[in-house]
Amino acid sequence: MKAGTWDKDLLIAEREVRVAAAELELAKAERKRYRIQAPCEAVVVKVDVRRGEHFDVANHEHPLVTLAPIGRMQVRVQVDEEDAGRVALSSQAEGFLRGPVRERLELRSLRLEPRVVPKSSTVGSSTERIDTRVMFLIYEVVSAPPRIYPGQRIDVFIQAAGPEHD
Repeated sequence: MKAGTWDKDLLIAEREVRVAAAELELAKAERKRYRIQAPCEAVVVKVDVRRGEHFDVANHEHPLVTLAPIGRMQVRVQVDEEDAGRVALSSQAEGFLRGPVRERLELRSLRLEPRVVPKSSTVGSSTERIDTRVMFLIYEVVSAPPRIYPGQRIDVFIQAAGPEHD
């Protein structure tokens, strides 16, 4: 007792402490891997999966969780391929909420996706034939009424670009 703890026992105890610290770091890393985190500050608008429910990620057509970013909303506008040459990134646009009261939305152009793709299905039928191709313009909603929601359809009117469009 007077001599103290044996050196070999102290060495074993120190190694056990290091092993426990490494196991703790491993457990923290594992926990972080299983945590689902949004890529931006957002609010959950739809959850399509329940606790205990089985789903196959590889064959799932629709997202399991839908998020809406907090802050200014953006509008994704589909422009028919026949009109694609008439619009440019600098094209002015304004939007209107659908419904009995046509409230105006002030829009600011953000980007133009310079690629024409088949229009997405609107009916949802796997046998639906799609002959229309569209290009996308993305606008930011600068000012809007307080009753606008993510996913809401709006009518957008885009001013045709002149011959010097970018």
